[in-house]
Amino acid sequence: MSYKSIQSLLPVKEKAILLDQVEGLNRYLCILPNDELESQFGDFEEFTNQGFTVVGYEDVLGDFVGVELKSGQLLIVNHETLHVEERLKLTFDELMKKD
Repeated sequence: MSYKSIQSLLPVKEKAILLDQVEGLNRYLCILPNDELESQFGDFEEFTNQGFTVVGYEDVLGDFVGVELKSGQLLIVNHETLHVEERLKLTFDELMKKD
């Protein structure tokens, strides 16, 4: 999935999508519009060098929601180490079609 195709799927306002529940609490993926991504994360080069780009955050731990550039697969990336913590079974394209 190219960076431009990912950008074209970004919402015009923040979109919270229920992922699952952790210890009885709802866990959301919050996908940000392009302008908010740039203001919050700045230069994406550090992410793209690791094969993904950031599209938002996960609301329980505040980790990044990333999209693997090769496959479009959604990732949960540790916000401090940039280590992939979780690979979701959902692609970014599939996620953005969910309501």
